[in-house]
Amino acid sequence: METYSIVTQKLTRDFASVRAVDGLTLVVPSGIVFGFLGPNGAGKTTTIRLLLGLLAPTSGGAMVLGCDVVTQGDEIRARTGAMLEHHGLYERMTAEDNLEFYGRVYRMPAAQRQARIRELLEHIGLWERRKDLIRDWSRGMNETVLTLMANMSQVNGGVVVLIAVGLLMVIDLSFIALAVKRFQRARLILD
Repeated sequence: METYSIVTQKLTRDFASVRAVDGLTLVVPSGIVFGFLGPNGAGKTTTIRLLLGLLAPTSGGAMVLGCDVVTQGDEIRARTGAMLEHHGLYERMTAEDNLEFYGRVYRMPAAQRQARIRELLEHIGLWERRKDLIRDWSRGMNETVLTLMANMSQVNGGVVVLIAVGLLMVIDLSFIALAVKRFQRARLILD
């Protein structure tokens, strides 16, 4: 039986006289990478806000990980991560402190939070730089920390929603784990 990460049915959102999302119907199976591409004002960010339960639809509906976006937004946000267009990094804090803060926001127990921070930073090779201030890191490294923040609560798998300017990706974490394993094997062959 196939499972779906996202299902929308005629999802619509109006702002005064502007229709930001117009009858969006889609099904995103689990285990795939899915993306929206479009110009500014196309409704990508509004769609994500709807899918995260941060904004109510004008009409239609959506389910994310089997949860209704209108009535179960808290559950959706607890099981997903979002990296929105305007990052929430604190430049006067270290990478480790930023991740610690977001782990606390996710209400992760201290031991689990510390283990997850170490796991994520080691995985991308930045554990040794964890005490550096974010403001001293490159833009690419900051974007990496944003991705880690979106993954903080995903210890047991789930879905990560990543948004960059003009791009939305919904990534099932089991897919990421598989891709990382394949990359590591390929890297070993190339090294």
